[in-house]
Amino acid sequence: MAFTHGLDADFYFSGTDISEYLTEVDPSFERELAEMGHLGESWKSSIAGLRAASFSLSGDYDNTFDDLIWSGYDATSSTACIYYPEGSGTGDGYTFGAWVSSFKPGPASASDVVKYSFDLVVTGTVTRSAA
Repeated sequence: MAFTHGLDADFYFSGTDISEYLTEVDPSFERELAEMGHLGESWKSSIAGLRAASFSLSGDYDNTFDDLIWSGYDATSSTACIYYPEGSGTGDGYTFGAWVSSFKPGPASASDVVKYSFDLVVTGTVTRSAA
């Protein structure tokens, strides 16, 4: 079993590697389940339904970075993204289109670097590629 440090992760947004601006990528994959309970059964069962995915990303503010994320937020179509938890040259990748559902260019503090965060909601299919 091989483990990898998170600092090797890469994230591409609209074809641009934005890893240098990020301090955290938090993906979430969910699946709806329809619950069933039938007469004569003592246990419930479920059937799988629709899938959904989202990503919360955070890092340090930079004007170039802000321009790129703003363009995704202001777009009329989804933005192409790729996430490599172990790095683009070594690990599995997740490719998807997403909408920028929210972003925060701040907070600014006298005692810390200006922070940045944004959320992506995946639209369509997530393709997982093995290394």
